Amino acid sequence: MNYWYHYCAQRRSDGDPVTRLLLLDNPPAQLRYGDGVYLPDKRWVLFGDTAAMERALPVVGANQRQVKVQIADIPIAKPLTPDTWPRTNRDLERLVRLRLPNHVSERFMKGRGKGNRPIHRLVILRAPECSFGFLLPGGPASPVRCGYSWKVQRVHQPLPLPVERLDVSWICGRDQHPEIATRQHQRVLVVGIGALGSFVVEHLVKAGVGHLTLVDSDSLSAANLGRHALGANDLGRNKVEALASRVKETWPAASIVPAPLTLGSWLKKHSLADFDLLLDLTGEPNVRLHLERARQSTPCPLLIGWMEPFAAAAHACLLPAGQPWSQVPRDPLDTCMAINWPADIMLREPGCSSQFQSYTHAAASHAVAMVSEAALDLLDGEVSAPLLRSLVRGRRFLEKVKPGLSYREWSVNAADNDSTIWDRPWHA
Repeated sequence: MNYWYHYCAQRRSDGDPVTRLLLLDNPPAQLRYGDGVYLPDKRWVLFGDTAAMERALPVVGANQRQVKVQIADIPIAKPLTPDTWPRTNRDLERLVRLRLPNHVSERFMKGRGKGNRPIHRLVILRAPECSFGFLLPGGPASPVRCGYSWKVQRVHQPLPLPVERLDVSWICGRDQHPEIATRQHQRVLVVGIGALGSFVVEHLVKAGVGHLTLVDSDSLSAANLGRHALGANDLGRNKVEALASRVKETWPAASIVPAPLTLGSWLKKHSLADFDLLLDLTGEPNVRLHLERARQSTPCPLLIGWMEPFAAAAHACLLPAGQPWSQVPRDPLDTCMAINWPADIMLREPGCSSQFQSYTHAAASHAVAMVSEAALDLLDGEVSAPLLRSLVRGRRFLEKVKPGLSYREWSVNAADNDSTIWDRPWHA
């Protein structure tokens, strides 16, 4: 591939009509012929199935002119070498005629679109671990901006192109995580898009989860900015709507549905039956109560995640379908705490719907990672029995944020480490 990239670079010029070829879905097992999208302003070509294209165009092609191009995506058994890759138009035409059905190859070779106008044609030779792209001669003249001027250039010889994959299996795990293919079809409901939930959403999307519904009625205020995934340009916007817009603008492999409602209002119109996992990241007792009632009629895996003050500890209760959070009237969250907190540690501050916990985003990042990994374990079916996963910071951290704090009996062994993670059985 290094030889191929050098070969492409040597033949590249400022006036090339195409500079980047992006593949949006998994490599096909069989030959594929169809329309791609050409973005003249960027000089990019996108190719993939309809669903992948619909997700990717708002990300890479927003506000861009779009032109159809014809693409032949041809699987090959082995990677090409400088001795074997096509170098002339005749080489590529012979290959296309051999691989495409006669009526398709004839139409492709003519290189004509609607109104008999010339159209760009590309060939992709896709080996198991790499791909080789070519822009064929005969396409329309392309005006290309070069500095402060424009050049109109036609392609007279096959233009070699580097091919980049933008499919989720590649960008999320470089083809090393087969579970991503399953995650693309799974649906997750996230309740609470605050300092914990907003970053967990980003982690799940970048781990390959394909469909998320976000429920939160709060709007972003200045008090939230220091520890939220959103920024000052989103002040005053509802959190779920702003985060959904941000993910859609930057990530081509996920469908995000914002629901700017309280959970109670959302449950009146929707069912849990459509979801593979529920995440309660609010820390609110009434939210846990609503979810418990809904899960009694519609069993669904649930993760309840929360942080202690200063993010000195974080917890994720992982409950497979049919396993309750509590079977007693009293909410058991307080019994899970790792630190003995003084009564005045919780504050009431503007911008928070309930009580305020003091911590920085850097400290909370430990909790975000732990809760995100726990959610993926539950989603991937790796949790068969209810458990409580806890991350507890060491004595050095506690003394820095508030001297004199003490551990509870079960967590005292965390004192000598930077952080410690426990998995303990959960008994409702």
